[in-house]
Amino acid sequence: MGHTDAQARAATLASLTPDLAMATADCVCALTPVEGGRRIAHVMARRALDALVDRAKAHGYSPEAVIADFALLPQAAPGEAVVAERGDCLVRTEAL
Repeated sequence: MGHTDAQARAATLASLTPDLAMATADCVCALTPVEGGRRIAHVMARRALDALVDRAKAHGYSPEAVIADFALLPQAAPGEAVVAERGDCLVRTEAL
């Protein structure tokens, strides 16, 4: 989808344009490799990401990365799902 990470992210955003609720210029995109050479696209509003980073800084943290919460769960076995519940419910299936 692109020779560099930046090209791959831009191509991903371009392919998702019809499904996004805002202009791609207002979004950030990260790609996470998964088995089989596929990648998971993480797309969010740039304003929302900035707010998360600002909130972390206000609490004395200096974040270098933001990780999708479901990516913190272990890989699920075929035909199963991993669920963690604490406030919000997180689910990870074998496909993610």
